[in-house]
Amino acid sequence: MSLYVYTSAFIDNDQQMGNKLEEWKNKNKQKKRISKALDKQLSSDDISSAFKRLFALNLEPYSRQFQYRLLNNNLFFNRRLFKFKLTDSPRCSFCLLEQETIEHVYLHCTKIRQLWTDLEAWWNNTTEKTPTKFSDLLILLGTDETTHSALLNVLIIDAKTQIYHARKQGTPPDVKKIISIFTRRCLTEEIIAKK
Repeated sequence: MSLYVYTSAFIDNDQQMGNKLEEWKNKNKQKKRISKALDKQLSSDDISSAFKRLFALNLEPYSRQFQYRLLNNNLFFNRRLFKFKLTDSPRCSFCLLEQETIEHVYLHCTKIRQLWTDLEAWWNNTTEKTPTKFSDLLILLGTDETTHSALLNVLIIDAKTQIYHARKQGTPPDVKKIISIFTRRCLTEEIIAKK
């Protein structure tokens, strides 16, 4: 065996190991981004289904891009903005108690929790025979488990978008406004589908 063949075998093996290491790093990096907010480890199937679900929805580009950025932890809340000296405080724009992060704003803030409760009540009164619980997993990742899962996912993305933009005013968005945006979107889709 020549020295060239022997060393090239090691180089090929090193490249394969390097590729596998990069794949593993990327997969674990993605796991950390999403599961950090949920305080649990998600399987790669859960993560890939969240992205597949997002791209299967009939959304305009802004809403899709917003949810994509949220799943990749690429939205800037007061905690990050304060580090860059772009806001005066890292505190939550709504409750002013905790640092404003994705986890806090969408899952733990008391004022936003009330909004999710009101939306859940409206959704269950409007569509479902069996009640749907707005869990942390459903709020951040969406679902495939209900009969109207595509509509529910769109409603939740609309709500998250409105919550994000309401931070500027410091008051949570009105549930009626979110419902109005959602119903207008549904009516528009019906009109387009009839054409």
